[in-house]
Amino acid sequence: MRRLLVVTVLSLILGPTLPSAQAAVWRVKEGSEVVFISKASIESFDGKTRHVRGHIACDLERLLGPVELAIEVDLASLDTGISLRNKHMRERHLETGKFPLAVFTAEEVIAASAAALAPGATETVTVRGQFVLHGVTHQREITARVSLAAGGVLTVAADFPVKLSDHDISRPTFLVLRLADEQQVAVRLVMAPEAP
Repeated sequence: MRRLLVVTVLSLILGPTLPSAQAAVWRVKEGSEVVFISKASIESFDGKTRHVRGHIACDLERLLGPVELAIEVDLASLDTGISLRNKHMRERHLETGKFPLAVFTAEEVIAASAAALAPGATETVTVRGQFVLHGVTHQREITARVSLAAGGVLTVAADFPVKLSDHDISRPTFLVLRLADEQQVAVRLVMAPEAP
């Protein structure tokens, strides 16, 4: 009885179950990119960055269930192609001096198109996690396409909307164009396996 109590207390302290012993770790490498697409009534533009870091620990033989995922994006490196627009976006709206990163962390895969990810295959997974932007955290479910290539390299692609108002970000106005509240985010990650 005492042993059961200790195990229960430890599980409450440690939180969700970690990925199985078969889990491997992949880290974000060069070639990864995050793009946001901003739309206004007449024009739209992209902001891009390759300053992305993070990792995933999971068991490719069992896609559903626990996962350890952490991705950070350096918002001060977003480039819209116009230096003055970059400055206004970073200083007035994203306030990168106070909130330099956008972060997504997840602990669970809640849906998967297959039980496992085989070499050469692409599967769709949905993860539940926490998205932090501009100091505001929201629980999100994000669906991604995951592929396993030669050499064990994972590629992850996800597209999802982000509402500026959900994160207390004022809607930018450039010249006479006021951007839409909802922005589209496209994430393309290339992840290399970590040596055991």
